[in-house]
Amino acid sequence: MRIFIPIHDTNHWYLFVVRIDNETGEYWDSLGNSAARRSNCKNILKVLDIYFGHMVTKTKKFEDFPVFKPPKCPRQEGTDDCGLHTIKNMMHYGLEWWHEFNSEQIRKELTLMLIRNQNNSRWEAMLRNIKRFQKQRQTQKKQHTETKKQSEERGKNVTKLTQVNIEPAESSHKGKQQVQGTVKPRTRKSNNRSVKRSRW
Repeated sequence: MRIFIPIHDTNHWYLFVVRIDNETGEYWDSLGNSAARRSNCKNILKVLDIYFGHMVTKTKKFEDFPVFKPPKCPRQEGTDDCGLHTIKNMMHYGLEWWHEFNSEQIRKELTLMLIRNQNNSRWEAMLRNIKRFQKQRQTQKKQHTETKKQSEERGKNVTKLTQVNIEPAESSHKGKQQVQGTVKPRTRKSNNRSVKRSRW
């Protein structure tokens, strides 16, 4: 028989396993050995004696259990993966689950597991919200496709109108340039006659 106790201590999670079968206590700490956390586990054993000692233990008290860190306890690589290690150590106790540790993947798996759990009273409401969201996304995608198609059609029509209106204007402008090129401008002859002013 084992008692699994997850502990949160100063922004850090670790697991304390009380093994009644061999009368020992194991603290699975992903940050390594810690005298302070080991002391916390010893205090928990005293509390267990108060509430359950007379019902569970037969040969000795909980507080007499030796507390140690298992040699195969994995160490965390990231700065915020202690909670993941605590959960995985509890779920797969005694198994070497950590060889292909992927923090992001484990977070996704645990999130889906919690959402889909049969004890989650909000599961049905979440399913309705998911379906409503998927329907909204489909509607938005359809509207986006139609809007894009309409914009393309308007663009084609504008291009056609531009070609019809601009091409004749360009041809007539060229014709005017050609005509102006053939006509010589009139020059005004200068009058060299001198004008005599009458004296009074």
